[in-house]
Amino acid sequence: MSKITRKRWTDVEDSLLLELHAEGSTHREMAKTLRRTKPAVAARLHKLHRVPIDPIDLGTFNPPKVKQGVDKTVIASITIVATTAIIVAGVLAITIWG
Repeated sequence: MSKITRKRWTDVEDSLLLELHAEGSTHREMAKTLRRTKPAVAARLHKLHRVPIDPIDLGTFNPPKVKQGVDKTVIASITIVATTAIIVAGVLAITIWG
């Protein structure tokens, strides 16, 4: 297993980061320019500039998965209601027509 090593930020990189941020660059653009990851850029901006870390801009936000089709509990409920209606109709038919 390889050990994760973190590259220290230089004063030049910090200056460039703050300059790119002031110009309105996105985390992705800054990361590409500085050859860093988006989380590294966000963390460094937060440390230098007290910029809040936005998980959506980092690309770490994973929206909940939407189930395709009808939920099984809905199908079960519909089946129970339909079965009950058939039984009630049968009981009424027997009661009425003897």
